[in-house]
Amino acid sequence: QGYALVAEVALALDPINPQTAARMATVFEAFQRQAANVDSVGVLAKAAGMSLDREQALLMANAYNTRAYAIAVRAWHDAIAEREVDHREALLTALTDAESAIALVSRQGPGELASLLDTRGFVYYLLGDQQSALDDLNLALREETMLRTARMQRFRQSHPDPRMAVADAASHEQSLMVIRFHRFLVLQKMGA
Repeated sequence: QGYALVAEVALALDPINPQTAARMATVFEAFQRQAANVDSVGVLAKAAGMSLDREQALLMANAYNTRAYAIAVRAWHDAIAEREVDHREALLTALTDAESAIALVSRQGPGELASLLDTRGFVYYLLGDQQSALDDLNLALREETMLRTARMQRFRQSHPDPRMAVADAASHEQSLMVIRFHRFLVLQKMGA
């Protein structure tokens, strides 16, 4: 979610101060190097016949998801700026990354799929597959809402300090806003 926030802020800032937005975008270059390392770990583990533990799988899923989202944001930014750049190949790579992330988390049992489904839905939107985008974004909304409810119940039971629950709720609200914004884009494109 941190990378998503940086991307959203950089996009909003770009028309006002492109130099600062460009400097903020360098965080994605560091991420791409990290994601390449995560890819290597996954390939080596698979080649050695090892299975990833839950923490490693979630780390890889996060790396794939962040890389996919970075590609999608770059394509969206170029579209908003009306730059004639063909991102189809990169978006197909982003779709593969998003699907890899979802598969990794799904194999771990019930998990936090909302941001992964949101990313894949956003990529589908950019690829022009509005129905698949809407399906994923509706699922993401449902997942995030269920996750928030479950976490709030756990917080009430285990944390006497209500400020912790408020901070966690704020994080979920931010996630819901991003998902709803992407869903709005899809519905707008569909003419709804």
